[in-house]
Amino acid sequence: MDADESIIKLLIDSQKIDTKNLSGVQKIHEANKAPLEKLVVNFKLARREDVLEAKASHYGGEPYLVQNDKIDKETARTIPHAMATRYNLICPGVGEDGRMIIAMYDPTDAFALEQVQMRTGKEVKPYVALLADIESAWDIIYAEEIKKTHPFFTKKKADAPKKEVKVIPSKLSIPGLSKTSTVVAENDEMAQEVIRQATDSIKLKAKDDEQFTAMVDTLRNELKVLAVLSRSESILNSSLSEQEVVRKILETGLQICDGEGASILMLEEDKFHLYFREALGAKSSEIKSIRIPLNDQSIAGWVVINRAPVAVNDASQDPRHYKEVDKAIDFETHNLACVPIMWGEEAIGVLEVVNKRKGQFNEKDLEYLGILANQAAVALHNSMLIEQFQNFYMEVVEILIDCLESLDPVNKYHAIEVARLTSALAKEVRLTGDDYENLCYAGFLHDLGMIKVSQENWKDHPVLGAMMLSHIKFFQQIAPLVRHHHERFDGTGFPDGLSGESIPVGARILAVAEGYIEGRSRKGELTDEEFTREFLGRFGTAYDPGLKLAFIAVIENLRPGPQA
Repeated sequence: MDADESIIKLLIDSQKIDTKNLSGVQKIHEANKAPLEKLVVNFKLARREDVLEAKASHYGGEPYLVQNDKIDKETARTIPHAMATRYNLICPGVGEDGRMIIAMYDPTDAFALEQVQMRTGKEVKPYVALLADIESAWDIIYAEEIKKTHPFFTKKKADAPKKEVKVIPSKLSIPGLSKTSTVVAENDEMAQEVIRQATDSIKLKAKDDEQFTAMVDTLRNELKVLAVLSRSESILNSSLSEQEVVRKILETGLQICDGEGASILMLEEDKFHLYFREALGAKSSEIKSIRIPLNDQSIAGWVVINRAPVAVNDASQDPRHYKEVDKAIDFETHNLACVPIMWGEEAIGVLEVVNKRKGQFNEKDLEYLGILANQAAVALHNSMLIEQFQNFYMEVVEILIDCLESLDPVNKYHAIEVARLTSALAKEVRLTGDDYENLCYAGFLHDLGMIKVSQENWKDHPVLGAMMLSHIKFFQQIAPLVRHHHERFDGTGFPDGLSGESIPVGARILAVAEGYIEGRSRKGELTDEEFTREFLGRFGTAYDPGLKLAFIAVIENLRPGPQA
């Protein structure tokens, strides 16, 4: 019993479906091959909640009722439209555990989940969703936003005071020693020891001068803060991940400003809201699900729009304080310091510290946070560059797959099915790391050369495809797999007549996958069992006999996705 039949049976057994009109809908299903589950929802034979419950019961997964007004569009758009439609899924947001929520037609589709994880670089959590709901959400997620009247683009920016960025000194001038003396800080411990000795000496000489002693105390505190900032600067050159760098910067902000909580908010892609990129302190986990409007009714929004820092020491009396955040997490903001995170002339977010434990936020706090914001900008910008690079790589793959699918609409899903079987075989023979990923992409792009060939010279497509890929640095390791996927184990293949283990192992795996998928589509009157039996006889001549057991192990699990 397939998924549709199981879902309908569960609905009939629970008397939650209009059985009178069910036969008509089944005839439409048989005529156009649209998933029956989708037709039942669209023709309103059952409540979508009941259909979803039955579907979740069939798959043994958690249901996800898609609500378009609650979709985090920025997160959702990390999955390209073509990829979402290919695997029938959406990513409406991120769960409390930090994993990406994947609402999908078939939550057991491990290949689709793997592609999403490769795309995003994050862990994912699959949920069962209705195909009709997923398709409706696509229109919301991938629609263009109109920004004509938004304050971010229209409001005149305030003239922020021009300040030189404070550079952490490698040499520290100690007032009171001499006008020209400096201390070379070879490392933090040595610098602190020299400072201690110098200031203790000054205090002994000026023990009756309270004003001078206070000045030295202020100096010592200033140097202590600069030492902390100096250590934080080295974080950028460390091997820590971008998330760890951001957390270290927030920890430094809390330390030097003596705050109760600190956070970094970033602009959403549509520039209508700010979201909490990272937070430390009380309620830090709850706060990450909140979005703040980018306007003058929030302090963070004001800072971004005006590109200017601000210290607010009575938040309850400031009309810019966005009280919805405090309400949502049951927290009270007494005061806060907020500075823009700038990359060039562009504000990409804000760094803020809330609830100073002693006293009020002042200009020094804003100055120190400004230094940290500059460091955060570097870490966040580098992260965005890496993400853009990864997205560019994946977008190129998506474009090429689209081109291949448009070449032959009849066999539109050929590349996907080959990639699925290639991936399964690679896992079975324990291929890992770059070798596995390269082979997976080779499965998608193995017929790329078909773009340049005619029916007469179709045998040139492996060479032409490999040449096309070799010109793109990202794909140079894929090119040999594409070139040799039509070689035969006995040496009678093309283009180079390679044999045995002289054929790259990835190309040998790819040859099995394409041979089976293509052969099955042309098996004529043979049953699937008869064709598979005949195909197994080709191992040792056309295909590597060492892959036969792996092929047998994975072939039972092959199933195409919905062709809606």
